[in-house]
Amino acid sequence: MSATRWRRLALLVLGIPQVGVGLWAMFVPERWYESFPGAGRDWLPAFGPYNEHFAVDAGAGIFAAGALAIVAAIWLERRVVQIAMLGFLAWSVPHAVWHLTALDALGTADNVINVTLLAVTVVLPAVLLLTADRLPAEGAVRGAETEVTR
Repeated sequence: MSATRWRRLALLVLGIPQVGVGLWAMFVPERWYESFPGAGRDWLPAFGPYNEHFAVDAGAGIFAAGALAIVAAIWLERRVVQIAMLGFLAWSVPHAVWHLTALDALGTADNVINVTLLAVTVVLPAVLLLTADRLPAEGAVRGAETEVTR
């Protein structure tokens, strides 16, 4: 797989789930609170009582992080990716750090899943940010077959 395709795929892997979760939290906040992350798991009640304002605000932040990644995947320009990943990390790093201080709320299996997913939301954007200098400075990379390196 070319570096261009890898970057685009990585950005979409970051963005699409966040957009979905963000929309879920913004538009069906009580259901999101009761059943996130899904698949029979319900993590949020372990962290405190339902609060619609918190749920909608959290959803908006999650949505924004995902939207940044998707925009970066579409344009795939150096500065767009850098700004998008800085924005994504501004959300994901504090989120991950907070959860690392609250490991007593979930069971072992849920903590393993949660910490693994949180690590992806920090490590992958950091790698994309650190390698963004290999992308074109301007002009979108239209085809995945285009490879730009220094």
